[in-house]
Amino acid sequence: LTVIYIEDMLARNDGKLHFVRTVIPRGFSNGFRIFPTATTANGIPPATLSTDERETMANVFNLMTARDNAIESLIVAKALNTPPQLYASDTLSEGEIRVGKATDFAAAVGFSVPPEFAVPADSSDASSFAWVYIQYEADIWQFTSSSMAQVFWNDTVTGQSRIARLDVMHGDAQPLSSSWLQILSEQKFRVFTDVAMTNGAHCQFWDKEKARWSTEGMSRDDHNGCLAPPAAIGTEIAIFSDEGPSPPEIIVQFATLQPEGKAWISVVRWPRAPGLSRLLPETVMQFQSAEGSESCRRDGITITGEPQTVELNDCSLIARSNYAVLVYVASLGGYTDGTVKEAEFFTLPSNRVIKGPVVSAVTEDG
Repeated sequence: LTVIYIEDMLARNDGKLHFVRTVIPRGFSNGFRIFPTATTANGIPPATLSTDERETMANVFNLMTARDNAIESLIVAKALNTPPQLYASDTLSEGEIRVGKATDFAAAVGFSVPPEFAVPADSSDASSFAWVYIQYEADIWQFTSSSMAQVFWNDTVTGQSRIARLDVMHGDAQPLSSSWLQILSEQKFRVFTDVAMTNGAHCQFWDKEKARWSTEGMSRDDHNGCLAPPAAIGTEIAIFSDEGPSPPEIIVQFATLQPEGKAWISVVRWPRAPGLSRLLPETVMQFQSAEGSESCRRDGITITGEPQTVELNDCSLIARSNYAVLVYVASLGGYTDGTVKEAEFFTLPSNRVIKGPVVSAVTEDG
């Protein structure tokens, strides 16, 4: 609220008061010239595709579309409940393509679906199932700067990294109905059922919208590969092995519009907790749901308009997990009229055991 008092030159306090309601919009006092990014030494920053990467990705999608259209024609022509067919292709580094069409998944190799996926033997193509299981010889997304393959596809400790794609549909090549997708969302499906997972192995799927590998909804089974949600159908799924160690520091970089100001920085789990569904200046300034100790946050530090680099320590992050750095910038006054942005990143283990431990001898006296 702004108060204005007006009177004449005699200054006899006989003027008038005017009250004006003033609304200061968010982002008024400061904003971002360069949006924040956050990463550890081996961490994964948000996807940022260059023009060349986008052109390459468009070419990959065009090749995929042509390949998938050809496979759908094979599915429609294939007789129901006949043995799966194996095809060879090197269009996108495919090692092999296995195509099946049946009333159940008893003949599936390399993956499995919930047992509910079975219909009577005399069912029509529209009621039965078809699947396409593609095993790649290389990561088809390795050209993207944000791909996790850039970090440890070519440098795995165990050499276990694998990538595949599973398409599940009805026998007439139409998408699964909502009732079948609901079953998958409740129980998930398995990929790489022939893989015994090592300690450092974890599962990802390629998020087409965000152009990056994602852990959302994915989990691992120590003896039977990866458990995947419906969102992973029709896209690439991978097992990666960690390359450590990964230092505990988090490097945050950003630049503001104003030549001077203040910044508040903290780290939270991603996806954010319900209480942080709306990013408000107050939530960042009060460090709500913030991870780690005081050295893992910054409380109103003075900044300039030049590119800023801030190192956070002792954040106590969990390996193979998603986090976000929250950055709030305002003027030197430190009010709540600035701008909040977040930057997601993925953590790797700080260290791991690749051999042992081994007990060489035991004594009776301890």
